[in-house]
Amino acid sequence: SKFDSINAHESYFTAGFELINCEILGKVDLSCGGHTEDGTLFIVKNCIFHDSVTFFDSYFDGLVIIEDNDFKKGTDLLCTGHHPTTVDFRKGHRISGNSGVMDLEIVTKTQSGR
Repeated sequence: SKFDSINAHESYFTAGFELINCEILGKVDLSCGGHTEDGTLFIVKNCIFHDSVTFFDSYFDGLVIIEDNDFKKGTDLLCTGHHPTTVDFRKGHRISGNSGVMDLEIVTKTQSGR
């Protein structure tokens, strides 16, 4: 599947989330939310992201699987930077086989106050 962009700011995926074999042309915003519940999976696999992907201030109560993706303009998924609101993997994660910068510092509208 191909998408122009994904804006899931402040979303809660209580039954889990899967984005598999997709191409996203624009920005992806998955910031500021609790994205899974305990016992569910958050999966992003075999995707191509042409623009930045932000997970700023997100937490996951279920396992996170991020594998074999191409982050052409990077993601802040593994950013520890100077922000106290890094991604919180409460039940662990499996992150492997990805290309692109995984610890990009992305300034969102939420962070900048705009």
